[in-house]
Amino acid sequence: MRWDHYGYPASRHDEAVYDLSDPPPELPRHCEWSIINDWSEYIMDINDAFPSKYLKAGDLKGREVKVKVAGVTLEQMGDGEVKPVVSFEGKERGLVLNKINKEAIVTNLGSSDTDDWIGKELTLYPTQTEFAGRVVPCLRVKLIIPLEEERPQMHPEDDDIPF
Repeated sequence: MRWDHYGYPASRHDEAVYDLSDPPPELPRHCEWSIINDWSEYIMDINDAFPSKYLKAGDLKGREVKVKVAGVTLEQMGDGEVKPVVSFEGKERGLVLNKINKEAIVTNLGSSDTDDWIGKELTLYPTQTEFAGRVVPCLRVKLIIPLEEERPQMHPEDDDIPF
């Protein structure tokens, strides 16, 4: 089989000189070479073409994932905004916190002090949300509501409202 200069099988009228045993020239680095019935295909996960240093919904491949918090840092995003990023033990990428996920973590772990989060387990899951009038994939921290007997009890002396 012969290949044209775009890496596709060439017709007999094309001026291709590539042999079937050689991959087409300049194969994108995220593609895998395969031959099926004398035809070539680029096999790739399109998300690999858009790498990110932060977790994305597609990274979870539709599954819930349990993670252990390694730390929280403030990082500057591409738009110049500074946001908290939660890193996880044994994971390369962290989760950029939004208000919804921050509230779920505070509720689950019982503390807004990020130092108290280290070593604690969270469950991440992919879902969808509306953003700018479109439904888009997103990551969420699973909210775990404690049973009634596990919730901290309020004492009457704690009823003083500071305002």
